[in-house]
Amino acid sequence: MARQIIDENGGLALQVDLCLLICSNMFPEGSNIPIEDLAIIGMGLKLFEDVQDMIGARQRVLLLIEIIRYRHGINELRVEKDEYENQYVKMLVGTRNSKRLIALRNQFMFDRETIMEKLLQTTRFATKFESCRGLSLLLKRISEYPVNLNCPKLALLQIRYGEDSTILPADFFQGMKELRVLSLDVPSLPYPLDVLRNLRTLYLKVVKLKYMSVIGGLINLEFLSISTLSSAGIPEVMGQLENLRLLDVRKMNLAYISPGVFSRMSKLEELYLPSSFKRWGCREKEEYNDYDECESGGEDHYGNEERINASLSEILSLSLNALQICIPNASLLPIASPTFKNIRQFKILVPNNLIYRPFDKGSMNMLQLAGDACDIKESGVCNLMRRTGHLSLTRVKNLKNLVHQLEDYHFPWLNEMIITECDELEYLIDIRENCIPFSLFWELKTLHLSMLSSLKEIWRGPHIGWFQNLRQINIRFCHKLKYVFPMSMASELRNLHSIEILDCDEMEGIFKTEVDDYLNGFYCLEELYLYSLPKLVGFLVEKDCTKVGAYEDTKQSLTMNEVVSNGRNLEGQISRFGVNSRPTSISKWKNKLLLSTQNKQVSLIKNTDVISHMEMNCAFSSKLLVKKRLENLKKLKIAFCDAIKVIFSCKDKHGAIGVLNSLKELELFGLRNLVHIWFQVPSETTAFWNLQLLVLVDCHNLYLFSPGVANLLVQLQEVQISRCEKMEEIVLNENKRNCSTDKIIFHQLRALELQYMSSLRIFYGGICAIELPLLESLKLNQCNKMESFSYGSLYTPKLDGIQINGRSYSSGRDLNATMEWLKK
Repeated sequence: MARQIIDENGGLALQVDLCLLICSNMFPEGSNIPIEDLAIIGMGLKLFEDVQDMIGARQRVLLLIEIIRYRHGINELRVEKDEYENQYVKMLVGTRNSKRLIALRNQFMFDRETIMEKLLQTTRFATKFESCRGLSLLLKRISEYPVNLNCPKLALLQIRYGEDSTILPADFFQGMKELRVLSLDVPSLPYPLDVLRNLRTLYLKVVKLKYMSVIGGLINLEFLSISTLSSAGIPEVMGQLENLRLLDVRKMNLAYISPGVFSRMSKLEELYLPSSFKRWGCREKEEYNDYDECESGGEDHYGNEERINASLSEILSLSLNALQICIPNASLLPIASPTFKNIRQFKILVPNNLIYRPFDKGSMNMLQLAGDACDIKESGVCNLMRRTGHLSLTRVKNLKNLVHQLEDYHFPWLNEMIITECDELEYLIDIRENCIPFSLFWELKTLHLSMLSSLKEIWRGPHIGWFQNLRQINIRFCHKLKYVFPMSMASELRNLHSIEILDCDEMEGIFKTEVDDYLNGFYCLEELYLYSLPKLVGFLVEKDCTKVGAYEDTKQSLTMNEVVSNGRNLEGQISRFGVNSRPTSISKWKNKLLLSTQNKQVSLIKNTDVISHMEMNCAFSSKLLVKKRLENLKKLKIAFCDAIKVIFSCKDKHGAIGVLNSLKELELFGLRNLVHIWFQVPSETTAFWNLQLLVLVDCHNLYLFSPGVANLLVQLQEVQISRCEKMEEIVLNENKRNCSTDKIIFHQLRALELQYMSSLRIFYGGICAIELPLLESLKLNQCNKMESFSYGSLYTPKLDGIQINGRSYSSGRDLNATMEWLKK
């Protein structure tokens, strides 16, 4: 494409060269160069004569960058996007030293760090100023520069101040009357500027903006961007900028807008105002500020003069291509406003106290709304709903169903949706069977739902692939929501990468399955975070799971630890756990349980009921794992989910081949009824081979590793265990006849940290050999009952010392002997 454009439009060569020069001279090497800045500079220099507006200028810059990469072979100059979807040019280190750039720089523009320094030290280069078209100056000492810098052909000037700089003299711009583009990063605005009558683009970044009225004399100005930390207003004299096409004051602490200013800017195409300004048409007392009295038109700076802000109708009468604005209420935007007929890019904010992200950042076409749903639908905002890429609804009243009440089935460009504190919302989408949309959320990638107290279901009704591009879903404080999606939608979520659910009291599972549902989907899921879900029993929840007692109170639920008996009455134990309420009789349970008092474990003999119970409270059951539906899961965090007793269960050794082999990080917090992480996982198979990090905190009833499982974790590099008060061993001591290995090897384990383990006696209490060939760090803190690391042989060639309660000790060659000596 680039070759074809060059051949057909030879005139683009100059645009390409100047674009390359601007990138290499006005921006530091390795910096991110906004496409927006390049477009404004190009328009100010009249590089794009055939381009009519800023939207076309941005597209032209993208084209020029493509040509630069193709024609000059500078692949280090490329277009990227930041986290807010803003496009910028990435200029990598070394790009400025290319031969092509050096040749162009000598013809058109001085290098600010080398040639300019030599030029200032001598006088024989002074004549070069007369033909200079562009300058980029870093002012350290203004006294070093000529008093009258004569640059009659200068079109582009960039000035940045050093730390010890002084203010520019008033006559600094006298010899630059043909200047078209000026970029100032200075402490304060120089005065005056009216000598620059031909200036078309002004970038202004100042710490203190005292005399904003001096800009009003630049009557040919077309593009104006202001950034300042001081409080300032837009005075009446700014209305003289009748040729202004773009005004960007997003990074300005805007205190006041004089009435009639925008009405006179009839050529204005793009307007960007800060989210902090929302006092349209308000009367208020003028307070003391840093800008001059002529700015506000008042005579008294101490609160005695009343002023009126500009009305919103001034902006709504303009025909804009782009608009960023904050309004008190959506009803203030009438449907018939000409602003919304031609607008192509927009950010409209109805203020609230819960703004999810900074309003000034991010791609265009964003709506952040609050108020009454009826007012929103009857306003001009409704016309923008079909074109928005980001929709945020906060504290919207009278909203029970998003689709019917705000927009009838048309969100073709919606990329991100955030809904917060809409207390009456019961269904995000409630589809009527006689009116099924073909494409509702095809472009939706991110969905955030928070503090929706009445939300029952996300989706109710038929569905045909409307979430096919959804990548991330976050749900917080939705206490009536029992599951996220029905299992029948899983196959449509083919691009879902991340799920995060926090503080949902009634959440039972991520997907709800029917009896005949075929497990399909989840193939791309990489991150799963589950926090404070007290009734969660698993990733999948069966339709009739409540009938088997999955959601009993945690104090009455049957756990493996509590079934352990040292000669106590079995009937009394079972009665205590509420088993009598189930159809299974006590005698049947007695015949199916064999209690082992030697190692305080439950040996299972034909105990299908216990296995079923453990599977019912399993985060990832064997039904899910053997189908390999989570083969790309990399990060798993589960915290404060009291109903979960098992994390992974897999009974079929053939079906368990390759189970969760992508999982790298596993973190478990506050699972007070968790008994097993790995339950019935065959040691003969390959599973969890890439697990690298294991973190356990406040999991009191947990049995951690069996020797077979320990040998599966061949990539485990770091283990952190804290406050698991009942854990006595890390690797569980099995009987010799049950142990399938004579050696336990942690191949990659480099760091082991055990803290506040009040019952921990030993790392491994069996007779098998323990090998830790790469272990370098061993930290024990408040593990006061631990006297030895293991009873069998121990191999730790890289461990030189251990840290106990914050103090370091040499371990020598025998870790067990060292620990016994320290204990004594």
